[in-house]
Amino acid sequence: MALRFTQALLFSGLVAATALLLPRANRPSLLGAIAITFVPLGMFLIPSVNPSGWAIASGALLFPTLVGYLTTTGWRSRALGALAVLAGLLGLGARGDSAAYAVVAVLAALVITFKRSREYALRAILPVAISIAAVVTFVTAGQTGLALEGMTQKGFDSISPGKMLAENIFALPELYAGVLGQNFDSSDYAGLGWLDTPLPASVWALTTFVFAGVIFLAFRRFEPRRAIALTGVALAAAAIPLYILFQGHVPIGFQVQPRYVMPLLVLFAAVALSPSPQGTVVLDRLPKFTQIQFWIVVLLLSVANSVALFINMRRYVSPGNFNLNNADWWWQAAPQPMTVWFVGSLAFAVLVFFLMRKLQRDRLEVIA
Repeated sequence: MALRFTQALLFSGLVAATALLLPRANRPSLLGAIAITFVPLGMFLIPSVNPSGWAIASGALLFPTLVGYLTTTGWRSRALGALAVLAGLLGLGARGDSAAYAVVAVLAALVITFKRSREYALRAILPVAISIAAVVTFVTAGQTGLALEGMTQKGFDSISPGKMLAENIFALPELYAGVLGQNFDSSDYAGLGWLDTPLPASVWALTTFVFAGVIFLAFRRFEPRRAIALTGVALAAAAIPLYILFQGHVPIGFQVQPRYVMPLLVLFAAVALSPSPQGTVVLDRLPKFTQIQFWIVVLLLSVANSVALFINMRRYVSPGNFNLNNADWWWQAAPQPMTVWFVGSLAFAVLVFFLMRKLQRDRLEVIA
């Protein structure tokens, strides 16, 4: 419990500090990306004892802090640079593959913010140093060696390598859909926990709708550098898991879990929602929600999170029951399970409402 609270507070504090330091135009890259990618898997893993929680936290924080560091001045830039270093260390200390994702985030930030000046070259030393540290961590991690050499998995020897690769390419979106709650064709090898808590379609259908809608809205802006950065992140998001699966000679759904690749999905959303690379954000170039779109996003994310929370609580507290108060296990002195579920669902809904309202209001101004 202490570790879970510590991780939740650490991530919440880092996000809050970063949001306060970032210029308004940069906040959707942080807060918007978190909002549309964290239900349900991020909400489950951030307050957990799983090292993937740190990897996901790093994936959400590193790109926005680096862009802020490279585009602001004075104490704000220095503070964001310090947060970028901390975000990088979170990822490097979590998992070997998270170190590889840190390199992708650094490259995306450099592409988005690049300027031909001596001042920029000096500033770029920090992200380059983070990238070098990430490369060293990646190549020396024992976990990396296992992934690159392939892990033993029986049952697929009859499938040729070429056919396996082709099938994995076709099925790759399913891996990222798992971040949003999809269940790998309702197999047992899916969901929250240790892939033992499948979620109903009412979770992943809503989260996928919101993610696709927001990203599609962000695509109304086209700038060459943003397109290059997004293409690079997309290629990495495809190549890294496909290579590991190819080495292990296994299909989508084995060895590479959605939690491993979630930082790349968050990074893709952050790049899509980042401010204009030209440095001036013009009002008519910003993606804006109408009032009905605003309420749809708040409602769908709130419902999806509430259902995911209920299903996950039922898995451990009262399997098979819809009244969680009929608990097989619960603290004697704690509030009833249904109360905890209701308060948790309401708290998330209120948070999403104020978060989306804040982003919407920030978008109503022309920011230089």
